[in-house]
Amino acid sequence: MQESFATTKVRPIRKVFIINENDFCTFNMIVKHLMGEIDGIYNLIFESSPIIFESNITEFVNRFDPDIVINYSTLDDIALAKNFKTEVHSAHVSDFNLFRYGSPLYTFTGMPYLLRKYPDLLPTKVYSSSNISTEPNDLFFGLNYGIMNKKDYVRLKRSQSIFKDILIECAHKKVNIEDTIFDDQRKFCFITNQIGSGHSTSGSVYAINHNLPNLFEKDNFCFISKANDLNNILFFWNERVAFNHSKTAWLPIELLDAEINIIKDNTTLICTNETDAQTLETKYSNNKIIIIKEYYFNVESERWSDFEHDQNIIFDKGKVVVRHPNEKTFSDTGFGGCYVLEIKGNNTFNYPKNYFFDELLRAKNIDKKMFPTYFTRFSNKGISRYVQHFSPFDTSGITDAFNIPDFSSTLRFHFSKIGYTLKETPKTFILGQVINLLKGLNNCKLLCDRKIYNFINKITPHNRTESIIKSHLPELLNSPHKDTIASYLGKLNDIGDVVIPSKILTIENILPEISDNEIKNKESKKEDAILKVQQLYNNKILLRGKNFTCEHCTASLWFALEDFSRINYCNECGNSINIPITTSNKSTGDHFKINHLVSRAVDQGQLATLLLIHYLYSQSTSIPYIANYEIYDDSKLLSDIDVCVKLGNKLGLCECKSKQSFSEKQIDELVFIANKINCDFILLSCLLSKNDDGISRNIDYIKKKSINIPVFIITDEELFSPTPKRLYSYFEVNHRTNKFHSGPILI
Repeated sequence: MQESFATTKVRPIRKVFIINENDFCTFNMIVKHLMGEIDGIYNLIFESSPIIFESNITEFVNRFDPDIVINYSTLDDIALAKNFKTEVHSAHVSDFNLFRYGSPLYTFTGMPYLLRKYPDLLPTKVYSSSNISTEPNDLFFGLNYGIMNKKDYVRLKRSQSIFKDILIECAHKKVNIEDTIFDDQRKFCFITNQIGSGHSTSGSVYAINHNLPNLFEKDNFCFISKANDLNNILFFWNERVAFNHSKTAWLPIELLDAEINIIKDNTTLICTNETDAQTLETKYSNNKIIIIKEYYFNVESERWSDFEHDQNIIFDKGKVVVRHPNEKTFSDTGFGGCYVLEIKGNNTFNYPKNYFFDELLRAKNIDKKMFPTYFTRFSNKGISRYVQHFSPFDTSGITDAFNIPDFSSTLRFHFSKIGYTLKETPKTFILGQVINLLKGLNNCKLLCDRKIYNFINKITPHNRTESIIKSHLPELLNSPHKDTIASYLGKLNDIGDVVIPSKILTIENILPEISDNEIKNKESKKEDAILKVQQLYNNKILLRGKNFTCEHCTASLWFALEDFSRINYCNECGNSINIPITTSNKSTGDHFKINHLVSRAVDQGQLATLLLIHYLYSQSTSIPYIANYEIYDDSKLLSDIDVCVKLGNKLGLCECKSKQSFSEKQIDELVFIANKINCDFILLSCLLSKNDDGISRNIDYIKKKSINIPVFIITDEELFSPTPKRLYSYFEVNHRTNKFHSGPILI
């Protein structure tokens, strides 16, 4: 079991509705329903036109981070789910019920902390329409002021809701349009706007600013179109969601003359086509007129922060239980509806979102066929789960349990959903055991010291294999695959077909190899080197023993200190032997040789992999990763992964080399797999200099690929740097170009 900190929050379900083009009937039905929900107007609605799959709308929806997409259109559910990376619920199934995706205003009985401190955040009087239709006047009042029918009005007044004492008047009869059209505090549809606001910013360094003209920030903005122009109406509706504190209104062209007083000289007019723009230029020549063809957005807002709760949680065999207090919910009497329980704060809760992760995350006791509305997903902030808070007069709050698999299981599931299988290799276990020898990644710094790294390579069969190649196969020295050749010979040594004994060293042999030349004082330099030898021995990287010659058969013997017994035998002739005290009249000291496990790791290229993993670990102490896996398409080997890692919520594929650059085939395979699983970055690591010709060729080839994610090339200088660069800074938006970094990045 593992204990960790987490933050939970209850909030309304964020929804995206997809309707058919010009389907006013469905649009009006959705609007009427949403007006009775908590935060009802903070849901997006789009027509099923081809532009819905374009990057502008896709990114707009991603920034909104919906919990579900509700499809009223004829578009394919799976196509929508893949595009928005969000679970899609079809409104065409027989048991679909929109009431299961929200909670009515009259159930809002809990008092947010902000409202207790600032009661004026709740308006005393608001205006509302009682209906909406395709008639221009009804659309104007319904969209701008909100809708409350008689039935919902009676329920609200009879409830214990915090809104029951607000005076709600008919906008058609009593409202002064000129004074209220841009005043959100006077509109029923914005009744939760002020109390739900947590904090907002002007943007994020990790998000592109899609509002460079700075629209919807200071002045009044009026969307104007014909009453039957659903496209313009939806632009108004959705931009109002993105800029919920802006002063926006919608006005049908048919009412321009009747409502002309609402348009002042400082009002910016917005339309969606040239015809409407020409009409407006004729009537309002002094006003700024904008033709909007794409969505503008940038502000990140965090709502309902008053309902956040900090707690310690326990991870127990892939399961988590969280408890959210009753006083930080919308209904402290237990008569609530359907909400989202958001859990964040632990790196385990972060993973690139996609529509299929509900199958992995949901509790096993939830049958999706019986409870189709329930969902669990990775969101932009953590885990989001569907919860029903209906326990009348129960003040115990919300208790929820769900699965939270480790990174390896999540990644396996991710690959399985695109038709691939991940399989471990022997290298996986070798690397894992070396890390265990060092007692975790936090102690791997020892092997990642340049001097020690080179020393370990030098005394292993890897180095001695190269000596054999130089002597007997000199034509292979210039091969671009010399790392692979050395690896194969290492395997032969491992299985015994080629026998290359480990080199035996004395302390005098070792000290010059690992001494730090930056230390000028000789005594300090020696003490530092001896300490490193001690650490290598303590961590079983070097084995300590005695080396001497058998007195019977002259075989060279090495015994580990812990293997000595009262009577010892030669492992070649079998005779009992005496341990010599002196050799050539000199006292015999300790002799060292490398642990065979470590030499196997070097032969298999795993010391270079460990060097990269330690480099990534220096970026963040929490780096879930897998190493040395093969990817299969059915039974066919497709490719392999040296390292797959998660930095924050960024997923990356890594390829490691020791003394060679990367082939075009390897780069192509990495790019192919990265596109398949929507990776956020690719990382190429090698022990070559930045100025190496092979690295230059790699950079030129990557540039030709037009890759839209960063491809980090980590070289020798950076891997051994005591102050590595912060990779996450390259996920920030370039403030000069307003674009993300992409393509090759040489470090």
